[in-house]
Parts: sequence; structure tokens; C-alpha cells
Amino acid sequence: MSRVRRLGVVLLLLALVSACTVVEPGRASPAGSGTGSAGGAPTQITYDERSATFAPDFVKARSTDVCALLDVEAAEKATGAKRASMRLSTGLATCTLEVDKSRPAAGWDFSLSVGQRLTEGWEQASLAGTKVMRNPDISSKCEYLVPFAAGNVGLRAEISYSQAANTGAQPSDAQVCETGEQYLADVVLPKWKNPPQLAAGLTTPRIPLLGKDPCAALLAAVADIPDDPGEPRTVRLSDPYSCEGESGTAISKYAVEFEIYSAILDLDGEPVQIGDFTTYRTGGIAAGGCAYQVAVLPDLLFSKEEKTIYNGGFTVGVGTCDETDIVQKAIDNLVRQPDAPEPKPGAQLIGDLTGT
Repeated sequence: MSRVRRLGVVLLLLALVSACTVVEPGRASPAGSGTGSAGGAPTQITYDERSATFAPDFVKARSTDVCALLDVEAAEKATGAKRASMRLSTGLATCTLEVDKSRPAAGWDFSLSVGQRLTEGWEQASLAGTKVMRNPDISSKCEYLVPFAAGNVGLRAEISYSQAANTGAQPSDAQVCETGEQYLADVVLPKWKNPPQLAAGLTTPRIPLLGKDPCAALLAAVADIPDDPGEPRTVRLSDPYSCEGESGTAISKYAVEFEIYSAILDLDGEPVQIGDFTTYRTGGIAAGGCAYQVAVLPDLLFSKEEKTIYNGGFTVGVGTCDETDIVQKAIDNLVRQPDAPEPKPGAQLIGDLTGT
């Protein structure tokens, strides 16, 4: 049994034993036993001053199925192209639908994510009755942000078009954006008003980490590290699936980040066994620190032509490579948090969509 597959089985088995879930923004509460989170982390999550403004939105976003905001058939109809792939990336909070043409050789990408984006100089617009921010620079791709109340945080949309050189006339940048805006207005924004939930099981295969709280895992991991005198224990949430200790505090060197790993480009560090798990030691998230990567099932194949296997997973950043106990506590907490619900019959495939 491969290391990745063995890890997936262990995660599944242990997740059946106990669970920890977020029941309201900023608060973790264990299910069943009534004890604290794994590792003794406090149930209260205190975010740094900036993160606190949008943390409740990010907590809610973790229950959203980002890929289910896209519609494959509608993208084909809007572009005249054929489905190619649907990809998860960038901390599990980004989903990209690719549709391709053969004559001329060209492709469209419709990418959605929940996160931050500086919007200085962007224009205000209205699509399907929804207020959006629009990037006036359309030289490479069309960018939009549907902001939360906090400002430069929300649902990001990027639409881009590429065509092989010397293959004939192609749409202008403005025409590409017009197509993208129509797709957003017809498909994405109506869904965003009542976002599809992971619990509905609308996409498959399902990465069990979806919906889990990296800040709960981080605080469980560093529960035994003493606070600096006079410094409150706060964490910074940079996207729904990335949490790190606030700068200037005793836990500033520690982080938990969810990722999509490539079997070729990632997981190439030194294998280190931590408890039941094979991790991969790599450069630290913080300067001078160390990090351990863990991959989970299922295997994702986004392109049958490319043939590269991808896996969801997480990175635990620590101050020194000797702090494997911190990594173990983070893993224990993530295992205890409930896995994402199973997909329903007929769920939209995430991966290669060519059918060949």
C-alpha cells in the first residue's frame, strides 16, 4: 500500500472515532465527549485585528462547495468549446473550469476562489443585480471581486482565453470579458446568493479536508507553548484554509495551511514518520523554520494527457525541525474534525472531463 493511500485509510478510520467542528464563527466545539480540542487547544479562537473583520465570512466559506458554483454545460454553450477539466487548487478554496477548442486551438478558464485581492483603482459594477469590483486592466485576464462586508475579501472570479499563435482571428480582450461577465451573471452570481454547500455532495471525488478548520488545528498544536508576557494569543487567517500565528507572539513561527500537492512538484522532501503518518520535511513557512507536508486521498487526475496525480493535503509550519510533537498535535486535531460529506449520486466530477 502506498504511503499516500495508507494515510488516507488512517485518516478515515480515525475520523470515525471522534470529531471536532466549527459551530459558529471563531469558535471550535468538540462533538460527543465534551472535552477540549485535540492537544488541549482553547475552544475560543481569537483572530488578529485585521483577520477578525472577515474571519466569520471565511468560516462560512469553508462550508461552501466552490466547484459547485460552476456549470460545465453553461460554459460550453457560452464559449462553443468542449469540457476539458475542473481543478481544485490554492488551498482548496479555488476551482477552475477549463473548456477547449480544437479549431482554432484555444481554451477558456473560468476560475473562482474565496480570498483576498487588493482592489485599489478597480471599478464598481453591477452584474445580475449584484455589486462587484472589476479590474480595469484586462490585458491578460478579466478579474472580478464580489466583496464581503469587510472590503477587499470575497468571491474572486477570473476569466481568461488563450489561443495558439497564427491560428486565425480571436476575440478581443473586451469580448472575452463580455463572455465572462455574462457567464457570471447567468450562472455564478445567482448561485452565490445561496451558495451550494459541501453537505449537498454536489461534486466528486471529495477531499476529506474540505470544511476543516486550520486555526483549530494550529491552536491545538501550540497549546503548550507559553504566551509572551502581555501578548494575547492571536492567529491570522489569510484565506479560508490558511492560518498562522500572529507576528510578535510566541506562536508566530507556527502555521497550518491546506494545499493541493502535485506528485511531481511537491512531496519531494525527506520522508519523516510522525506517529502513523508519513510526512515530508521541507522549508519552513516562517523564515528559518521548518515545515512538514501531509497528503491525503483521493488521487486527483486533472489531465489524462498530463498524467500527473494531485492530492489534497496540509502543511504544518514549525519553528524548528525537531518540533515533530507540534506536527503530531496538528494532525491529531485535523483527524478529529469531521471529514467532508460524501458526494451524492450524479455529482459533478472534479478532474479530467474529456471522457477519453
